[in-house]
Amino acid sequence: MNSERKKNIPNIPKLIMAATVFAAANVRFLKKDSWSMGLFEDRYRLIREGGQVYLGCDFYRHNWITTDDKLAATWELMFDVCFVRRRFRPVDIFNVVRRYGDRLLEFDTFLDAQKRDGTTSVVVAEVPGELVHLSQVISQHTQVLNGRQKSADNLLFVPYMLFVSGSPRTMEEMTETLKDSAWLDLVYFGKTIKTPDLDWARAEWITRHIRATELSLNGEVRPAVEGYCDALFRYVGTGGERSKVPHGA
Repeated sequence: MNSERKKNIPNIPKLIMAATVFAAANVRFLKKDSWSMGLFEDRYRLIREGGQVYLGCDFYRHNWITTDDKLAATWELMFDVCFVRRRFRPVDIFNVVRRYGDRLLEFDTFLDAQKRDGTTSVVVAEVPGELVHLSQVISQHTQVLNGRQKSADNLLFVPYMLFVSGSPRTMEEMTETLKDSAWLDLVYFGKTIKTPDLDWARAEWITRHIRATELSLNGEVRPAVEGYCDALFRYVGTGGERSKVPHGA
């Protein structure tokens, strides 16, 4: 592996640590009183005491599947591991195209398993009030570093994830990059990425998750993090029509 490629690859243990910190933040979100241990504890208890096999945070509603199908969304899905291991092979869990009634459907991970066996329940979680959902960060990160994708708005979560794991340099550098970059072009771990879908709504979504995590972990939004969020909004403001929506509107 040459030195240039090494420079473009982030510190993987740091990313793992960052993911662990985010998980810890989610555990703390639902501490309603001294008897509650948080989001994961509450849902674990619901599965154990309620007899549910699959417990989701929302209903799945994509690829011609609707809420009427009563399938729990794949993201943040919790399930009875013993039941799933006993009933299914690992390959049975993955995506499959199958006819269901008069529809030919593509079932995402765990959706076909839900249809075949076990009970499903959904307890909606407020995002990001109860749960930080870093949508598509892993897939976008992998695709960008492998050179297969350049459009990757959600990767603007990653500098903050590294910051909370104890590695502030990436967020500091990205803060300056956001101030200086031309619209649509950003440098991410040595790769140029495009942000065509990054508008005020997306910026609000990203920064709302960042601030929610900060409040959960620290009780306040630290100045460096606030500076990163402000730089993100200034960057969006260079996008012509996008800049007409004021910060905080």
